[in-house]
Amino acid sequence: MFRWQSLQPALLGIGVVLAASGCDDLWHKVTGRGLSRGGDQNDEVGAQAPAPNGPKLGALADLAPVFEKPQRESRRIGWLHAGGQVARSNQPVSKQNCPEGWYSIYPRGFVCLGQGATIDLNHPTLSAMSLSPKLNEPLPYPYAQARVTTEVFAPNNEPDDGVHSIARLRPLSTFAVVGSWQALDETDQRQKLALMTQGTFVRVDDVKAAKPPPKRSVQIDGSRYSVPLGFVIGERARLWKLSGEEATPGNTLSSDAILSLGHKTRTLGDAHYSALEDGNWVQQTDIVAIRRRNDWPSFANGNRHWVDVDLQQGTIVLYEGERPTFAALTLAVPKNKAGYTTGATVVLAKYVTDKTLDPKTLDSSHEVYDVPWVVELANGLRLHGAFRQDRHSTVNSPRVELAPEDAQRVWAWVDPQLPAGWHAVTASSDASRRTDVLVR
Repeated sequence: MFRWQSLQPALLGIGVVLAASGCDDLWHKVTGRGLSRGGDQNDEVGAQAPAPNGPKLGALADLAPVFEKPQRESRRIGWLHAGGQVARSNQPVSKQNCPEGWYSIYPRGFVCLGQGATIDLNHPTLSAMSLSPKLNEPLPYPYAQARVTTEVFAPNNEPDDGVHSIARLRPLSTFAVVGSWQALDETDQRQKLALMTQGTFVRVDDVKAAKPPPKRSVQIDGSRYSVPLGFVIGERARLWKLSGEEATPGNTLSSDAILSLGHKTRTLGDAHYSALEDGNWVQQTDIVAIRRRNDWPSFANGNRHWVDVDLQQGTIVLYEGERPTFAALTLAVPKNKAGYTTGATVVLAKYVTDKTLDPKTLDSSHEVYDVPWVVELANGLRLHGAFRQDRHSTVNSPRVELAPEDAQRVWAWVDPQLPAGWHAVTASSDASRRTDVLVR
């Protein structure tokens, strides 16, 4: 554990000094401008791109922008997050409007030293925020939820081993935890504290481990599963035997079962049934079916990656050309069409966690910070992971929620790929390198 005298200036460096403003909304203390709406990655590399094993630059700010060119008015093509490190050029490439110098970073782009970045790898922020996101796990960080209304603390301006309260979180508020510390509060009581990604703290005793919902997805490999298939959604779903005009109930089905469907359907009375490959039947109201498509978008050719987002039945299917490779159920879809359009669109950007989402708008009862595995689409929709336990929900904003493990699968599969050490990246303006998406 670091001494508080070393940790305190480090955390002040990533934005908690804004507590002095008296603002009670943490989001307004840490959010920055949005990402650039595109950028040509071929143009961004340039002749000055450093070697991947070169000297390092570290991020100090909660959001440190990566620019397309060494100019402040240039497009932002990504972000670094506090504690992240990337390979850099040996020397500044320019000092225009950046007294400490612009450094090119790997594999593209430029960062202004002093604008939330340093080349001093002994800086205490890089140690305090050294927990890197796990990009191949269901969640990028450990996540916690507030058990009760809990205070949010920031370090005191004086290096006196103390913290002071700057806000409160409601019960069930969810956030990532990247470290733990001890410090004196305003009543001189020593507190065990959990470190949030914004550089703020909450009491360890006030939080519990957040429990993500289980995945509801299937790898479609043509051996164990192929289309058509069905996700069981009915709590009282069961198998049926059909003989003539009679339906006889069979065994009940697990609520998380995935069924291999046949191609036949039947209607008996008011009930509609789909055949299974094993000769049984299932009521169509008890499943969400993924069937073979009869119509294809123009970009479904060769092995080109694209995503089918069906908001009506709440599914996401990943395709390579005309071959489905993965399907998942959503947790929630938009309640109405405000803020986005349907039809063909593209992936605009993706974030390990999205720092631009207002945590008070994601759930009416509590705050949600560090929303994981966010894929931003050009039509206004965002796909991301969520901790919602109830499925088939609707939300009042243009978002599609998935279980975190399923969201990570989608996030990792779509382009652009995230450069090492980065926290967010925008897509190329080269149409051949973008991931197409069909929203319907």
